[in-house]
Amino acid sequence: MRGETLASADVVVAADLMVRLSAAVRVLAGDGAACVLSGGLDSAMLVAILVRSKQLTTAYTLAADFDDDAELTRAFASAAHLGVARHRLVTLREQDLPARFVDAVRANRAPVLNGKAVATFVLLEALRAAGERRFLSGLGADELLDGDPHGQARWRAALDRDRALAASLESPPGPPPPPLRAFEDVFAGVTLPPTLNAAAALGLEAGLPYLHPQVAEWAAAQPRALFQRGELGKWPLRAAARGLVPEPLRLLPKTPRLAPAGGGSAASRAAWSDLLASLLTPARLGRLRAPALARADVVALRDEHAAMDERDPRRASVDRVLMSLASRVVLAEHGLAA
Repeated sequence: MRGETLASADVVVAADLMVRLSAAVRVLAGDGAACVLSGGLDSAMLVAILVRSKQLTTAYTLAADFDDDAELTRAFASAAHLGVARHRLVTLREQDLPARFVDAVRANRAPVLNGKAVATFVLLEALRAAGERRFLSGLGADELLDGDPHGQARWRAALDRDRALAASLESPPGPPPPPLRAFEDVFAGVTLPPTLNAAAALGLEAGLPYLHPQVAEWAAAQPRALFQRGELGKWPLRAAARGLVPEPLRLLPKTPRLAPAGGGSAASRAAWSDLLASLLTPARLGRLRAPALARADVVALRDEHAAMDERDPRRASVDRVLMSLASRVVLAEHGLAA
């Protein structure tokens, strides 16, 4: 599709979306806002609008050793292409995530499932330390504009399997939970809270332009086929981005960004295993209620997880379930949940 000629209908739809997204950004940015700039299209579009409206304070990019190097390269390319005057990197080593787990859970006030939620807390902590008051994020673009419907379906199915595993660890074992709903349960209940809750805990105002009524109501009124063009989703946004962001980024398929399950290096795996071993003890698990847990089964799964090969297909699911249970222990011990 490189160098494609946009149909007149594409131009009209793209212009409509761009007007609405720009209005949402201007309202949410107020007298100035930072922006989380990843290597993706959604955040690059927000930065482009903020630069044009002279509302950008600083663009922040998480430089984590568990991310693909190409992600950071694209963030640099976007910042240069858009003329960002202040672009700050927040560096993070994967092996340091477990040490921030308790702080991230307390800020989230709900269980976290993976290292990405911890990394989000660390990133927002850096924004607050730099004196930022508000920031914009590209969260919601994929869900509202059908950026990766197949990937979202796979993620929802994986979470359903996680919940079945978690139910089997209850005492007595719980029934299989009903399937999750894509937006209400997965996005609103899993994806969104780590950013919104961490921001609130740190005294930051989070702005989500793709969820602003200007954009969300428009997206809900469109036929879903409008958003797909071959293997690419979010087509109206991609059309609107023409000439604004680097062309390779505009046509890049969606790439998920998650910290590797259980740690991607020997050092991070050891650090996560040590953390889970300290939190998931029979005594600490015994404090959990509603539902209570089969403590011996959880401890056995914890020990099995510590010995799992990194290529074991069960590892990612077990990792998320154990991290969720460890979160419950933290919340209970800090009086934030039963």
